[in-house]
Amino acid sequence: MNKDTGPSFIGIGVQKSATTWLAEMLRLHPEVFLTPAKEIHYFDRDKKYPSPNYWIYNNIIKRFISKETRRFHTRGILSGIKKLLLYRDYESFYWRLKFHFTLKINDDWYISLFKTKRKYFAAGEITPAYSLLEDNEIKRIKEINSNIKIILILRNPIERAWSFLRWEWQLGNIDIKSKENVMSVLISDSFLKRGNYNSILNKWLKHFRKSQIKILFYDEIRNSPKSVLTSVFKFINVNPEHFDYSNCKKIVAASKKMLIPDWIEIELKKIFEPSMAEIASELGGYAGIWYDTTFC
Repeated sequence: MNKDTGPSFIGIGVQKSATTWLAEMLRLHPEVFLTPAKEIHYFDRDKKYPSPNYWIYNNIIKRFISKETRRFHTRGILSGIKKLLLYRDYESFYWRLKFHFTLKINDDWYISLFKTKRKYFAAGEITPAYSLLEDNEIKRIKEINSNIKIILILRNPIERAWSFLRWEWQLGNIDIKSKENVMSVLISDSFLKRGNYNSILNKWLKHFRKSQIKILFYDEIRNSPKSVLTSVFKFINVNPEHFDYSNCKKIVAASKKMLIPDWIEIELKKIFEPSMAEIASELGGYAGIWYDTTFC
């Protein structure tokens, strides 16, 4: 790959759809470089996006002491030190230094995150929040590499939403037993946009060819993880035979299991029925199964 063009592939979500699993699998392929920090959050730094902005400060000291950013950067550096001490992973450690201690947050810096001493055939990052990017930021990605490959994982919107709510509850961000609290999340702009897959797909197709976008389904990952990985490796131009598939069924970052309350399921069906009908018509397959099993 050309080391001056930034990433050759990028994962754009969606949230709670096995993106962490995919990241872990990609890291295990000897021909793939995936950034040690899975989520870079470079293109969604604008205040209009709901993502946490870990790059508000150019000042390094502020970056490490500010309440909004210190956890992300401190944990990142500690992770690099741990891998250095336990595994002598110098590549990851030096990458962490370049990533967390940068003085300039710009395209040159972003591109440099994918330059490595070791030769790889593919390099990329996965930031699920990129599924919410608007035209200007998607154009910027194209300007960095017009031939970039894009990976989008889709999951039944109702299941994905319930997984998200459980995760937020585990983190202590919402009270899942409070109808008022849950409803405030369900009607939020970012929540609604994350589940509107047709809108997400159409935004990216305005700027990239269909052949540049790989759509995966969460259901397929659960049912046939090996075949999914094989197709991904071919898509990003690395050899599928150079991978050990023995760990590919491992579930990563799963939310705590819990039955969905009837009232939440009813609300989610009301919210997502129109967009689920659209994506079922557009893609068929698993998207069609989601609609049929939920509404027919």
